[in-house]
Amino acid sequence: MTDGRDAEPATNALGVVDPIRIPIPSALPRAWQRLPVLAKVFVGLTILDIVARAVGFAGTSLFLDLAAPLSVLTAFFPRSLLILFPALLLLRRPDADRATPLVLQGAVLVALAVLLGDPLGGLVGMGIGEEVIGASLLVSIAATALKAAGWIAIAIGLLRLAPVAPSRFLAGLSNLVFAAIAGLGLVYLVGALLGPRTDIGIPGVDGLFLLSSVTAAIGLMAWAFLGRVIVRGADDVRRPLIATRLALPAFALIAVASAFDALVAGAFFVMRAFGPGPALAPGQPVQDAIIIGSITTGILGTLIGTSAVIVAFGLGLADTSPRVPAPAHDAVAGPEVEPLAWPAPAAARAP
Repeated sequence: MTDGRDAEPATNALGVVDPIRIPIPSALPRAWQRLPVLAKVFVGLTILDIVARAVGFAGTSLFLDLAAPLSVLTAFFPRSLLILFPALLLLRRPDADRATPLVLQGAVLVALAVLLGDPLGGLVGMGIGEEVIGASLLVSIAATALKAAGWIAIAIGLLRLAPVAPSRFLAGLSNLVFAAIAGLGLVYLVGALLGPRTDIGIPGVDGLFLLSSVTAAIGLMAWAFLGRVIVRGADDVRRPLIATRLALPAFALIAVASAFDALVAGAFFVMRAFGPGPALAPGQPVQDAIIIGSITTGILGTLIGTSAVIVAFGLGLADTSPRVPAPAHDAVAGPEVEPLAWPAPAAARAP
C-alpha cells in the first residue's frame, strides 16, 4: 500500500488533477453534530457579527489595521468571545440549560447585548435631530443594562453551585477586586451626579446622557459582583483547576486596570470642574503618562482580562460535575484496587 504522503495526485479521465482538499479532523464534524441548537446559533451569530463589521454594516467596523499588529487581536477579542459565550458553556457542558440555567441565561443576555448594541445604535443613529440622538442613547442604555443583568444572573448562578468557604486570602482578595471595579463605577456615578452636566439644549436628551452614565456605573458594579463571586470560589476542588486558576489572575488584572482608570477618571472630573493644572496641561509628562497608562490598563483589563474570564468559563468555571477517570480495558486483568475518591470540599474537610 502506498503511503498518503508519497501518493501521486489523483487525476480524472481528462488528465486534470483533482483539487487539493483541506483535511478536516474527523472529530470536528462529530463535535458539531453533538452541539445543542442554541450553541450552533451563537456560533453562527459570531461569524455573522465578524462579517457585518468587516463590511461596515450600520457604521460598525473591525477597526483592523495591519500597520498596528495589536489591532489583529482587538478586532476580535473580547467581543467575539462574548458573543460566543453561550456556545462555550454548552460545548463544555451540553446540559448547561438544566445544570446551570442562570449561568447560561446570563451568558445569553451578555452575548445579545454585545451583538446588538453597536449595530442597532448605528441604525437608529442614521439621521439628524434630537430624536436620533435620544434613540441612540436609549439603545446604549438598554445594551448596558442587559449586560449588567447578565453578569448578575451569572454571579447568582455560580453562588447556587454551593461554593466552598473561601480561605482568608481569597476572601480578602475578592473584596479588593470588588472594591477596585465597583470603585470605578462609583467614580463614574459621582462624576455624573455632581460634575458638570452634558448640556446640548434638549431637556429630554440631556437627561438621557445622565441616565447613560448611571447605567454604566451600575454595569461596572454588576461586573464587580461577578468578580467577587468568582474569586471567592477559586478554592472549589469540584471545578477544573485550569479554569479557576485562569479566572483568578484575570480578575486581578481587571481590578488593577480598574483602580488606575478610577484615578484617571477622578483626575478628569477635577479638570472639568476646576480646569487643568500645569502638570495636567496637554503635552506635559504627567498627562502623557496618564494616557499611556490608560491604554496599557485597557489592554490588560479588557483584552486580556475579560477574554481570559470567558475562556475560563469555556474550560469549566461553572462546571462542578464529577470528572470520573476512564475505566480500564476489559481485556486487561489486574489486581482489584479501591476506586479513586475525589477530595471533599473544604467545607466538608473542616473540623
